[in-house]
Parts: sequence; structure tokens; C-alpha cells
Amino acid sequence: MNANPQDPPDPDGDGQEPEPETPRAVRSRLIEDLRRARGSDVVLTYITSTRPALEAGMALDAVRCFYDHLPSERVGQLDLVIHSNGGDGVVPWRLMTLLHEYAEKVDVLVPHRAFSAATLAALGAHEIMMHPMGMLGPIDASINNPLGPVNAVGQPVPVSGEDVAAYYALVRDDLGIREEQIVQAFQVLADKVHPLVLGNVKRGSAQSRMLGEKLIALRSRVDQEHRDLLEQLTTKLYYHGHPINRIEAKELGLDIADPDPACEAALWALYVEYEVAMNMTTPFDPVAIGLAGGVEPPISPAPQQLIYASLPAPLTVPMVMVESEHRCDVFEQELQISVARGPLGLFHGNVVAVRAEWVASP
Repeated sequence: MNANPQDPPDPDGDGQEPEPETPRAVRSRLIEDLRRARGSDVVLTYITSTRPALEAGMALDAVRCFYDHLPSERVGQLDLVIHSNGGDGVVPWRLMTLLHEYAEKVDVLVPHRAFSAATLAALGAHEIMMHPMGMLGPIDASINNPLGPVNAVGQPVPVSGEDVAAYYALVRDDLGIREEQIVQAFQVLADKVHPLVLGNVKRGSAQSRMLGEKLIALRSRVDQEHRDLLEQLTTKLYYHGHPINRIEAKELGLDIADPDPACEAALWALYVEYEVAMNMTTPFDPVAIGLAGGVEPPISPAPQQLIYASLPAPLTVPMVMVESEHRCDVFEQELQISVARGPLGLFHGNVVAVRAEWVASP
């Protein structure tokens, strides 16, 4: 019997369908596709979870993983694909100085989000290639301090230098408070935010500027245009979450390159694989996850006596991924999810991390 010409090829000739690619194999292939489209020697990826209610930040432990992905000899061009809402402000300096030791030219590729510390990292690149969906952001420091303010449920509230500066601008310019009353306005602020936290905010803002200059100096002499750029990124955009698209990024003076169609398609295809692998489009809801997993908690007798029922096994979630064609490092957490039902029938979720570690695979 003749084979149907529309049937897919059977390379093994055994009549069996080939095994589907694993997610890791797909990403490895897409990293290779991007490298070839870019004409670069090495492509590395740094992806932190931006899943709503389950975010992860850039942290120094990831830099150790990068070392295992670097080439044995210095190469001509290295591309770093980054997706993150930010994190520890010292990570960009440590990471980019490391990458510059291994390549003549280091570029940063932004498929979607590169906010705060991720934008700071991009300042150390010779060129920033942004997808049309790509976004950068201000680099003003947001400080989480044990002495800082907390919200109504006891969670820490970050304080930024721009928040403090805006408060004084409101008092001085908008409300017209006289000079002798500025001391009283500061006292009101200090009653809400510990003075040591305010000092920490000032130090963080100064550090952001300093690191911005040092990162730019990795690939260029720092001139007045660069200082004006840092002024824009630290004080003039007013809102820490302001999304800077590639048109605005060019207007600010950043070295932005538009990808050609092949690079644009390859970059986005790779990002989507991470979006799926880290479930980044679905908010993390422990109650929904528990109920979908079959948890059936009884109605608790009182709000102070909630009776929780747990999933039979912890849920493994990838929080950070550092990847290249030949290796993948994932920071995983195992989360024990429990659900309780209050006396009025309302559900309550509880999450406990029972494991958190880096896991490497070829």
C-alpha cells in the first residue's frame, strides 16, 4: 500500500510517530534559532517569574549559575535575553561585568518586561534590542527594610526616593506650605516612615545613579548625555512602574535596536515558551489550585479555628530560569497548598514553601 503523501515523514521507518519534544528541548532549539538569526556566538537567558502573586526577583545567587553557561574562551558577541520585574540592585553590576569578561560585545534582548534592576542591566549593554512588546522602566530604588511601613495585612511596603521627593514637592509647591512648616512636614513623614528607612532610600537612589554610570562605562565613556539619561531614569519619570516602550527609549537616548523580522519572531517564540513553562499569564491563586486539585475542607467552627485540608503533594513551581543551548538551571520551589472553609462558607488559602533550590539539567 502506498503511503499517503500528506502523512508526516517517518525518519526511523518503523511506522511509529516520533516522540514529542520536551519543553527543555524546544527552548534549546529556539535559543539556537535566535543565536543564528542574530549572528551571535552565545545566547543566554535570564527569566524571573512575573506571574501575578508569585513573582521572583533578580538575586545574586543566579550569577553563580551564569558562570556555568559561559564559553571557555572569549567570544565576539554574547546576547542576554532578560525578562524580569527587577530585584536586587547590585545584581546588574555583578552580572554584566562577568559577561563583559567573556565577550567583546554584550547585547541585551528584551522580549517583554525588563523593569528596574533589569533596565539597569541593559545600561551595561552595547546595544539593547527590544521587541515591539518590550518594556523598560525607571531605575529609582525601591527599598524594602525591616523598619519600613507595612500595609493593613502586615506585608512590607516598599519606599522609593521618588515617593519621598514627591511628598516634599506636594508640600512645598502644591500646598504652598511655608519654609518654617517644612520641619513639621518632615516630622509627619518620619512618624510614618522610620528615619533610618528614609536614609536608606537616599542611599539607594545614589547607588542607582552610581551603578548606572559604572554600567555605561563598561562599553562607553560617560558623557553629559549619559548623565541626562540617568537623570530621566531616576527622577524624571515619576512612577516606578512607568513602562518605557522602544520609541520612548530611543527618545531618552538609549542605544535601542529594532530587530529584523527573523530576530523578532525568534525572540518572541522563545519568550512564549518561558511564559508557558512558568505559567506567567495565570495569577497564582492557592484556593483555586487547591479546589481544582480535589481538596474538600470542612466548614470550620469559628474564624479563629480554621480547619485546613492540603493537596496530597506539594506543587513544584519554577521561579527563575538561567538557560543556554546546552544547559538549564532552574530555581524551583515546592509549595504545600492548603485550603480552609470559614463558618460563613468563605474559602481561605495557605501556602508554605517546603523546598527551594537550584536544579540543573543538560
